[in-house]
Amino acid sequence: MRHQSPQELRRIVRRNISLGSWAEQRLHGLLPTHSEGAKMEVVHLNQQQLAARWHLSEACLERWRSEGIGPKFMKLKGRVLYRQVDIEAYEKSCLATSTKTAEAQTSAG
Repeated sequence: MRHQSPQELRRIVRRNISLGSWAEQRLHGLLPTHSEGAKMEVVHLNQQQLAARWHLSEACLERWRSEGIGPKFMKLKGRVLYRQVDIEAYEKSCLATSTKTAEAQTSAG
């Protein structure tokens, strides 16, 4: 069995991981940290991947985009993509500590 370098393993793992937060991947040592001097790669999810991550329909994400709800997105050559960093920022903005907090965010946003 051929032994692979940490860089080769990271490349393989990055190619095969489509979901999960950067923090989780770093926690398990699957992605380099800034201290390792590696250039951080921008990760994008398509509509299908984000719908699966949040257990929503793709139609729901389409409706949210038309209503200005949800994370920032980009459209490249007709394809909708979401940056991982924007998804995580939106998830963070949706965190609540009580039902009153969640209701206030829902009515305000």
